[in-house]
Amino acid sequence: MLPGSHSQTMRTCGGPGCRCHRGERHGLHTSLTFKTSEGRSSAAYVPAHAVDDARAEVEAWKRL
Repeated sequence: MLPGSHSQTMRTCGGPGCRCHRGERHGLHTSLTFKTSEGRSSAAYVPAHAVDDARAEVEAWKRL
């Protein structure tokens, strides 16, 4: 179980000739937001192969 929440975003890079500047953004990028032991909010990137597992673990924490 993971205490926190997940979000997905589409991104625009810094390459001026990239397709993302014509509206075709990069993504979906998933991140997990959580509180550190010091009580601060932090976020971590979730790799594509682990998105389903992370989502399930966050939902399990919410049910608890």
